Amino acid sequence: MRQTYPDALWLDLLDAETQRPYLARPERLVELVKGNPGKTTVVVDEIQKAPGLLDTIHQLIEAQPDLSFVLTGSSTRKLRRGAANLLAGRLLELSMHPIMACELAGEFQLDLALRIGLVPLIIGSPDAQVRLSAYISLYLREEL
Repeated sequence: MRQTYPDALWLDLLDAETQRPYLARPERLVELVKGNPGKTTVVVDEIQKAPGLLDTIHQLIEAQPDLSFVLTGSSTRKLRRGAANLLAGRLLELSMHPIMACELAGEFQLDLALRIGLVPLIIGSPDAQVRLSAYISLYLREEL
């Protein structure tokens, strides 16, 4: 995704050193944006790791309409459970779905798809069954 937004400000919240300051003081994002006046796009990867940033993002959207945000995450449920500001009406939501059989063309194998599904990180893995088991247990524990 960095290729899609090469000139954007990036916050990778999977990185603990990046995440900690924004958990403690979400308004640091305002300082970051003000300190980079030429940047018009801010990408926040794994936003569910610091849901307090959503109020700051809301503030920035209202104050700077020319500023664009790209927010990625793997758990909307965590945000909803935490009563986070979901920026209703201010963002477009896009979802990434599993791979489709037609995308795999000649590499599609029905028996494999029925056994492990078509989630990209699983289907392309040499240890697909192990990854599928881990994905299922994590999903059930964290999301449901």
